Amino acid sequence: MIKGTDTTIIQSLTAHVLSAISTESSRTTITISTSSEALSQLNSPAITFVDISNNIYIADTGNDRIVKHMTTGLVCDETDGYFRTIVDLDDGFYHYQFRVVTKSWFHTEPLPPLLLPDYDTDEQYSTMNEYEWKYDNCHLPLDEELVIYELHVGDFSGGENDRYTHTRGQFKNVIEKALYLKTLGINAIELMPVQEHPSNYCRSEKNTTWGYNPRYLFAIESSYGTTYQMKEMIDEMHKNGIRVILDGVYNHSDCSSPLTQIDHDYWYHHNPKDRNFSWGPEWNYSFYDQKYKIWPARNFVCDSVRYLIEEFHIDGIRFDAARQIQHFDFLRWMTQEAKKTSAALGFQKIFYTIAEFLPDEPCITNVDGPMDGCWHDSFYWCLRDCLLYDNIDIERLKNVIDCRRQGFMGVTNVVNYSGENE
Repeated sequence: MIKGTDTTIIQSLTAHVLSAISTESSRTTITISTSSEALSQLNSPAITFVDISNNIYIADTGNDRIVKHMTTGLVCDETDGYFRTIVDLDDGFYHYQFRVVTKSWFHTEPLPPLLLPDYDTDEQYSTMNEYEWKYDNCHLPLDEELVIYELHVGDFSGGENDRYTHTRGQFKNVIEKALYLKTLGINAIELMPVQEHPSNYCRSEKNTTWGYNPRYLFAIESSYGTTYQMKEMIDEMHKNGIRVILDGVYNHSDCSSPLTQIDHDYWYHHNPKDRNFSWGPEWNYSFYDQKYKIWPARNFVCDSVRYLIEEFHIDGIRFDAARQIQHFDFLRWMTQEAKKTSAALGFQKIFYTIAEFLPDEPCITNVDGPMDGCWHDSFYWCLRDCLLYDNIDIERLKNVIDCRRQGFMGVTNVVNYSGENE
């Protein structure tokens, strides 16, 4: 069972994932990869701390003491890049955590002390239940029929007549307002980023990023609720004929993202491509690892997109800062993989990809373009000039109303919008 987590209890380089666990008799084989981020949650009185360099600790949480210390460490298999070790344990279920040694040029890792969290009182380590989808076969609107409502989960409650005035929004609040959304006449919602990011959103914070600085791509923002509740919300939207599109941030991540601290230049560009438009370490989609024959950043980010589609049955992704990504080959491949993954779910699933490509250009969506649609930036600015400044240019207005006059192929190539989340 794999679960994303904040993992601040290991303090510095709390990484990443337990890729596989198998139990044979009294021997548990642990396979660890630094290419993903999560905590493997099992139910046990013991915790394994793994230092990839040279140490494994088996700690008894009940007695708060180390019961086994192995100094053989983890051995890297050069054929696939995975670190492996075998730990002798009784049959059962265990909590696992581990840290890795940094290769990043800016970071010196202190050796953190062995800390034993109190799992009995921490709700985030409760058992994860498998969600049973109920409304996958409900009719959903086609791409050309979409009327999209951009929604920030943290702000989608409160207001004069809202009984959630004094609580911050969560997935469960969105569920209870499904009929409200339907009465607005919309048939799709675009959720602003829901992947885990530093700090909990608070309306009183003036400099909140609204999640546009993701830290863990495989984890859902814990303050919004559980993964189970997010699935319930999406299922409820489908029941009401509403498609769910996620806002995906794949140009950059937060500076505290574990991969920046493990080996920054393996995953990210050493320097920003453009310092005037830089919001954090930028994924390097051009780097190819000759040794392991993989594209590290491409594979990792695409795996996270597949995960969102397979686990949450989403209906599309809006790619934030697509122009800054500056990599059509990657975006094209990502779109193809997303559509393939969505189609594999069955029930005639439709998947729509949108680029925030500002200013808009037909090249992002047309025959050779990687995306289905893009934010129609020129429509917004034309409408703004007309409504706010009485600056009416009929030809300009005609062009943005009929996007084909701008070189786009059809209505699904643009998403008209009248306001920005900024």
